[in-house]
Amino acid sequence: YYFSIEFLLGRLLNTNLINLDMKEICKAGAKILGGCCGTNPEYIKAVKEAVTKVESTESEIDKYISSERNYLNISDINYCCIDAGADEDIVQELEDDEYDTIYDLLDDMEDEEQNAVLLRVTGSDDELGTLKTVLTEITGYATYPIIFETENEDVLEYALKNYCGRAAVKFNDADNKALYDISYKYGACII
Repeated sequence: YYFSIEFLLGRLLNTNLINLDMKEICKAGAKILGGCCGTNPEYIKAVKEAVTKVESTESEIDKYISSERNYLNISDINYCCIDAGADEDIVQELEDDEYDTIYDLLDDMEDEEQNAVLLRVTGSDDELGTLKTVLTEITGYATYPIIFETENEDVLEYALKNYCGRAAVKFNDADNKALYDISYKYGACII
């Protein structure tokens, strides 16, 4: 939904109209609602009352992942895998504080028609440290959305909490409820 400033300002402070607007926005799939300048506790209370019993449906936005600057429908994913836990070249370069292999993979993505990065850190001696380093390098160098693959709950929590965008998550242990809960908590798309 896109609204003009004049439209929003006229409706923002009218709590009778909040019920109608917020219900429609929730039905369209909004997961987080709030206010900005000009709102007050009465406004927030009206928003809460308006949406308490509204059931949202899956919206088109649920089918997208994003980086800070790009977005991608999950049905169109063709990813480049950066295996920072098992790829010997990457592991060695990380030990030497070098990232040439990662940069080469990122540079080749356009030629390979790849549009997302699968970042795998499973198998690394220090999965969290590896994730922090590689995530910083990827997001500082490229603009592709990221898919995180890990079975480590702490690593996944850190990744989703610190990633600027909506990530996708891929994990092999379908019975690990904690991974699902963390993914849901941060709004990640599970693929």
